[in-house]
Amino acid sequence: MSDPLSVAASAAGIISLGIQVTQTIVLYCSSWKGYNKDIEDLNHKASGLSKTLKHLEDVLQRLPNLDSSSQKQIEDLMDVSKITFDKLKEMTDKIPPPSTGSKASFAKRALYPLRKQTLVDAAGMLDSLQTSISTRLNVLQVAPSLLQSMQDENRHAVAALRCSSAYTLGRRRAAHQRSQVLEKKFRLQSRLLRFSLTLTLSITKGAGGCSIAPTLIYHGIATHDPEDLIRDYFQGTPVLERDYVQCFRYLFEKRIIRPFDRSPNGWTLLETALWWMTEPLPSYICEELLDPLRNVTRYLLEAGVPVDTSEDTLPDLLLRLWEAKNWSHPTISELIDAGSYITDKALTPCNRKKIQYFISCHPEAVYISSPARALVQEDEETFARIVRQGQLSGNDIIGQYEAIELAIGWPSGVKTLLEAGMDNIPPQALKHAVTLGCVASFKLLLEAGVELTADTIEMIRIIEYTNTNTINSVMDLLVDEIILRRTKLRDLAIACLPEHKWRGIGVSRDFLPDLIAPKVYETLRAEDIDVPRRLRPSWYHDYREPDGEIIQVETSDFSVFHLDDLPYMQRLYDAGFTDIDGPGRDGLTPLMCNLIHNQLLSRARWLVSKGADPSRPLPGTGVPVLHTVINNGIRWSNISIWRAERYGNPLLKKPLANLDQHDWLFLRNAILENKPDACNCNCSAGGCTPLSIGLKNLRSEWYKDSRSISLTTSELLHLLPPSSTIMETVIRLMVFEDLDLTHTCCDENYLPRFDEDERRAIHEEEEQCLSELEQLVDEFMDLYNKLNLPLLPFLQEHWCPRMQDYLQQDWPLSEEDLSNAREIGVGLSPSCPLRSDAWCVLLQPKITGTGEA
Repeated sequence: MSDPLSVAASAAGIISLGIQVTQTIVLYCSSWKGYNKDIEDLNHKASGLSKTLKHLEDVLQRLPNLDSSSQKQIEDLMDVSKITFDKLKEMTDKIPPPSTGSKASFAKRALYPLRKQTLVDAAGMLDSLQTSISTRLNVLQVAPSLLQSMQDENRHAVAALRCSSAYTLGRRRAAHQRSQVLEKKFRLQSRLLRFSLTLTLSITKGAGGCSIAPTLIYHGIATHDPEDLIRDYFQGTPVLERDYVQCFRYLFEKRIIRPFDRSPNGWTLLETALWWMTEPLPSYICEELLDPLRNVTRYLLEAGVPVDTSEDTLPDLLLRLWEAKNWSHPTISELIDAGSYITDKALTPCNRKKIQYFISCHPEAVYISSPARALVQEDEETFARIVRQGQLSGNDIIGQYEAIELAIGWPSGVKTLLEAGMDNIPPQALKHAVTLGCVASFKLLLEAGVELTADTIEMIRIIEYTNTNTINSVMDLLVDEIILRRTKLRDLAIACLPEHKWRGIGVSRDFLPDLIAPKVYETLRAEDIDVPRRLRPSWYHDYREPDGEIIQVETSDFSVFHLDDLPYMQRLYDAGFTDIDGPGRDGLTPLMCNLIHNQLLSRARWLVSKGADPSRPLPGTGVPVLHTVINNGIRWSNISIWRAERYGNPLLKKPLANLDQHDWLFLRNAILENKPDACNCNCSAGGCTPLSIGLKNLRSEWYKDSRSISLTTSELLHLLPPSSTIMETVIRLMVFEDLDLTHTCCDENYLPRFDEDERRAIHEEEEQCLSELEQLVDEFMDLYNKLNLPLLPFLQEHWCPRMQDYLQQDWPLSEEDLSNAREIGVGLSPSCPLRSDAWCVLLQPKITGTGEA
């Protein structure tokens, strides 16, 4: 800590320099009096700043005993101000004082425009200094009286702490072994004045007493959000090629931000840099960024960026966000040497081993509670004693997670917490168990009655970086648990309810309750029958609130056949679940819940074979569910080809040709059936078909890649047999879209785009183009029936050239369209109106020129 006398001496020297510079500016401006408003404004600002500096001198003389916070504020202020004062002095030294003669007066008028920008710059500097120094001066003057006021109020706070409470908290923070600190923060910030004041009232309880410590902290706020500045600086730069040191050096040198500035949300520049280096990357790349992180950390610390953060410490953030394995890297040691440390907030269900390393190698920097320490070190004896004495329960919060979540991966700790009793078990604990590959913890949670969520079940099978054997084991346990719970629920209803009641709600000795399970449960409860919590048929979905918070919304009628994995669906069916085609409260059947994955067609085919109705329309639409299955099957093929092109995986290049024979026949027959829906649009005669919907949605805005669209369409048409009906469907759709006509059928979510009046108006506006559509379709169909070629060769050899010839008549081609066409290897004449995403271009990529119309 610096000596107050040295601080005062250093500050006095800089203040003296500032007063000298401002008085020189005032003297210089006085000889220009009356010449221009800019001169008068500069004179006024210099005079005002001179008075403020003299006032600051008085404040320093009245405050000889400075606390450490005030010292730091004065040091920061003077260091920053000296740079500006030096620049102002350099500017004033270069301009000689004017003489008083008439010729000199004329010269002053003549030369003023040349000096105007310099004077304007000087005014800006004076403005900045005035704002910064005045704000800090007000803080220094207000702080003593404010602290005295808080100390008076603390006497009342101490008395209030002695009161007792009849309430107990269901969720509480894990207590530290020696003391507990309660904090309340109040923040006042002004973007206009570029500062924030944070008042923190810390109450520390322990050893039979308590202490209260108020703290008033000043922080500068950047004029521009540092995140926006970094985003703009690195625009177009690959993530692993970004030089954050160069970025911050540029921002400092241009005086766009200052080292002690914070973003509007309170983040320091260190926090912002860490977040930007982590957020866009997959976890396995973090290892490569430890050296760049060390460089930018060292640079920012040396530049004066504070090591204290808004909420978390920097090691807390690193341990939570980064998956690096080399925690012995010097970056961490340098942060600790700078005064940072680790708290309970660093803990996650997956990083216990990381914290163990820090306890071993940096014990001086680990400030975690005793329950957290026992949990991290897997100290069974200490942990059991803490739980037994009531200092910790599974629902207590340690850092940012419930204790039971942090114990996942340590089955002994999980068992201890479960045996002590919990209000409820968070369903996400199951996900943590799968991610960590801890089957034993997963089994303990199921046996304790953890509520099964729809999102958990759907996500378990696709969790990344998890051993396949682990997934199979936990899915086996999960399916066994579902069967066990519903069997016990059925048996309880039959044993405890009159026969007419359990038969009346749909219970049968031959089947297990699925969609009726909630009704069975509520009927038992209505009869005052004690139903174990484990048998409650609750299903939940994660739902994101508008503010970003994720809550769980109960879905009481979620069918077990909403699962995506076919082998487990078969096991459930064999066990007695039979609601294959039962609609839930939202009207959706299992067949309607067809997510895009490699079992999509197998699952749909299995459900249809067990009685699901493929012609049932989606709720609120006229679209048969089979159309959605085929559409998603085509989209799955497109995504597979896109991944093959991007990652060079040859196994994905022909997904349809590699389909199981039964799945391909299912897809093929649905397409060839060509059954229309209830849409009214000229893109399809009599309504949209599975094939037209699939091809149309390939070019939707949410997923648009010309190369994969071309390959997907080509593969699909190549595998389909010659058919006039299918060819007319394809040609009508492609001509419709290449003529840039408006779809009045359902959108990619199967919802109506327009009402009846709007559809009629669109058809009237496009009447002439629709007439051209019909003529072209007739022309191409006559040619197809005459040549009798397979679908794809006919399109590539006859339809594409003719359609291009037709489209290139009379319309100019924009430079943007030419550029987009060149990107996919198509060279077009500037007189050609073809778009790069036109079907006649996508299906014929070898065209290098255009013919005459």
